[in-house]
Formats: sequence, C-alpha cells, structure tokens
Amino acid sequence: MPTSRRDFIRATAAATAAANLAWIGTARAQAAPLAQVRLLCGFPPGDTMDMVTRLYAEKLRGTYANVVLVENKAGAGGRIAVDAMKGAPRDGSVLLFTPSAMLVVYPHVFKKLNYDPLKDVLPISRISNIVYTLSVGPSMPASVQNVAQFLEWCRANPKLASYGISSPGAPFHLIAENLSKLTNTPMTAVAYKGGTAAAQDVIAGQIPATFSTPSTVIEHYKKGTVRILAVSSPTRWPQLPDVPTFAEQGFPSVGGLDWFGAFAPEGTPPAILAHANAAIRKAGDTPEVINGCKAISLQAATSASADEFNRQYHADYEGWGGIVKSINFARMD
Repeated sequence: MPTSRRDFIRATAAATAAANLAWIGTARAQAAPLAQVRLLCGFPPGDTMDMVTRLYAEKLRGTYANVVLVENKAGAGGRIAVDAMKGAPRDGSVLLFTPSAMLVVYPHVFKKLNYDPLKDVLPISRISNIVYTLSVGPSMPASVQNVAQFLEWCRANPKLASYGISSPGAPFHLIAENLSKLTNTPMTAVAYKGGTAAAQDVIAGQIPATFSTPSTVIEHYKKGTVRILAVSSPTRWPQLPDVPTFAEQGFPSVGGLDWFGAFAPEGTPPAILAHANAAIRKAGDTPEVINGCKAISLQAATSASADEFNRQYHADYEGWGGIVKSINFARMD
C-alpha cells in the first residue's frame, strides 16, 4: 500500500525523535562515573608513557570512573597494547594511552601489523605534546655546537658517524634519517633496548650522538655530560629554553611537534567519545597533570573535541607516510 507524503514525514520525525532520545539517554548515562576503567599502556612501569598515563589516571579517578587501573602491556614497541584494544568493550571502560608512533608511523615502516590504525581504534584526545632532541657526548669535538657543525663532522668522519636510538622506525629515527637524506650526510643508526642505554653510551664516548626524547638526556645536559644541539619542536621547548630548534638552525623540514594520545575501541558511540574527551580535558587542566608533565619533559595538551583530534590524527598519518616515502625507508619485519 503506497505511503502518503504526510505519513512519511510523520514517521521520519518520530524516528528522528526516538534516535535523539536514545542519544541523550546514552550521554546522560555516561555522565555518571563508570564503575571501573582500564587504561592500556604499551610500556613498562617507569617509562615516560607509563608516567603520563598514571598522571591522568589519578585525575580521572572519581570523575570518569570510580576505579581507574593502568594496565601495562609492554612489548613490541608499544604494539601489543594497541592490538589488545581489538574486541574491548565499546562502553568507555577500556581506553588506550599511547604515543603517536604506534598508530601514525608504524603502519608505514613495518611490513605487517596485527591491527589497522584506521579501523581498530577511535581518537579521543591528545594528552601531551612531546619533542625530540639531537644530543652529542664527549667523543664529539667540543667545537661542535650546532647542527651544521655536527653534519660537517659526520661528513668528515663517515665511519664514526653513528647515533643511538631506542626504537627503530620511531619518529626520532625518521627525523635522523630525514636529516641525513636532506643534507646528503651518511649516518648509521645503532639500536638500543632503551633511550637510557643509548644516552649512557653517548656519555661514555662509545657513540657520538643520540636522537631521543628530552627525558632521557635532560639531566645529563644539566650536568654538562651531553650537549643538546637541537629540539624538533616548531618553537623552543619550555624545559630547554637555551636549545635552538632545527628550524632556527636552517632545517625547517626536520622534526615537528609530536604527541601522546587517548583512544577507544572502534564502534564506541560518539556520546561516549565526547564524555571521555571532556574528562581528559578536565584532567589535563589540573596543576598536578600540568606540572607532572613538565617534570618528565612533556607538555600537557588536550584536544577540544574527539573530532578535532580525529582530524589531527589522520593528517599526521598522511604526513608521516609522506616522510617515510621521501626518505625511501626500508620496511621492517
């Protein structure tokens, strides 16, 4: 039997109203704290990612959830925690706190991943900004005080021109490779089990340099046992105000501002993403999180909405893909 235009409009209006009521009901239900939430972290206790996750966990406790647990799923450079999100409940009770690399860099540098970063997770918010540093130690002549002099030394000493990294394929590795490619300077990456081990070998004079996060070298820098030649941020990093950026030194295409972020499993409703985003933003504005991030060489930073973070996420995914392609980075197993 044909449906009249009036009946169609009434039916459509009723369906829309029902959908809106369901949406509002979900949002209201989510306004109350959950009984428990698990924050998955792909790194061990004491790691920078673990520490910032715990800063947020403390402030999400009692507001976002009555019980907030940090679950360390360390291994495979943070990939195990991302893989653990698959099949997690879509009710906001399991969130992933992770550096960007696992999701926007690794898909371009590894031949195979057990997860699809564009399908298996949904962005909620940034939780902090992070930068990377180029540091040198005593095996580098004292006359080397900036990036240009570092590159000149590397070209003059190609057999000695090595640098330590903690995770092959991570952003700081790609920054080093990009610098090498842009300046036609041969450099050899030496992989370590952690940034601390690489920094120790720089201090001991075993290798001349390391590309790393500030947290692994900042105390040595303060003691004068390493020299930080550059930071990757667009402007000077607050914890290292005397260290110029790569851009300041004539290398604007090297580096950038990176982030740690929070994610939910695919299929999580928009209302729940919005609720989690609001809770994270509130936590990120507290003095405890702001000062705690400063203490570990990070900068507390959240996204105005899940949609805003989603746009940044996809832009960074494409951006890193372009860098990997431009430097002809060989995909790893």
